[in-house]
Amino acid sequence: MTDLDRVVADSLARAADDDVHVERLLAGARADGTRRRRRRLLVIAGSMASVTAAAGSTLAVAASLLPWAPQQPAGPPLSAPTSAPTPTPASANGSAQPTAAAPVLLERFPPMPVVPGAVTPESVGDPGELHIGLATPPFPIRTGQFHTSRDGEWMILQGATNGGRQVRVDLARTTNGFDPVPGAKQDVTVAGRPGQFARDEQFARSTVRWQLTNGLWAQATGPFDQPGLLAFADGVRFDRAYRCSAPIRLPAARAAGGIVDSCSMTFQENYVLSAGITVRLGQSYAGFSFERQALDEDRFKDALVGGVPARIVEGAGDGGTKTLQIDRQFGPGGLSVIAEGGYDGAEVRHLAAVADFVTIEPGNWPADPLA
Repeated sequence: MTDLDRVVADSLARAADDDVHVERLLAGARADGTRRRRRRLLVIAGSMASVTAAAGSTLAVAASLLPWAPQQPAGPPLSAPTSAPTPTPASANGSAQPTAAAPVLLERFPPMPVVPGAVTPESVGDPGELHIGLATPPFPIRTGQFHTSRDGEWMILQGATNGGRQVRVDLARTTNGFDPVPGAKQDVTVAGRPGQFARDEQFARSTVRWQLTNGLWAQATGPFDQPGLLAFADGVRFDRAYRCSAPIRLPAARAAGGIVDSCSMTFQENYVLSAGITVRLGQSYAGFSFERQALDEDRFKDALVGGVPARIVEGAGDGGTKTLQIDRQFGPGGLSVIAEGGYDGAEVRHLAAVADFVTIEPGNWPADPLA
């Protein structure tokens, strides 16, 4: 079993009584990983969509998913009322049958602080900034994920209906990290710029790639035909920068020579589901991910520095790479720390113990979690 497979199995076990939170697998991932690993994550996300998405009645689509939308209040609520259950027929004996509530839509992301300045190729690749926005979602959205690293950034939206269909947007200085455009390519125009379109009939998905006027490259992939995907791509915005961070304060990592390598945020039903950073420590990496879902304290059989209860698992991972995973309570939820490579086990355990929770409000997360 590979290290990724083991993390998947562990996450499924921890989420057995709730939705399968695939995003916890993505939060600490480095965007410069191999395409093979990234594709596997996307396949997992797609296969789990049937667990978290419910088929049901038509739902209204929000007017904007821009995290920086100026018409929205600075401090929106981080939760939303549950949608009313969909009526179902009575059973054969006339008794009412219990029904599942319709999924709550992600109407807007909690606004993040805007970063001043123009969006340029130099600004994309800063793990503390995001530059992808969307004026109009293509279908009712339940979950939205953002990831940014020194190689670029991406956004994944998962639908609330139709089996949890997904759409993905990538932005980077080059196309080296993009998935290949599959199939026969057609020349198209996206937002007035030349691009290439291709259709993957096997998976009923289309991809379009184009270069922005500032030299950056973008790619969009989703379950659309050509007109649908081009209309979606036309609505994607790359004109503002906003802060990517997490409710974590960890100055001890900088004292140890660490730097932030990537940042991820996941929003669901108008609240923060998870947010995390990956810290590079020499030749090793350690991901620190806050998860809103509280962890099961009965699984904490170990202890960190200062007696902090935790669950610690260490072993050989993918290709024999050493991997260390630490889980502990963190604010109203949990903290998952995953280290790989030539890490110092004592150092990672110390960092997991001294990490401080900040606040659940994204607008108040630190601009620099390591400061």
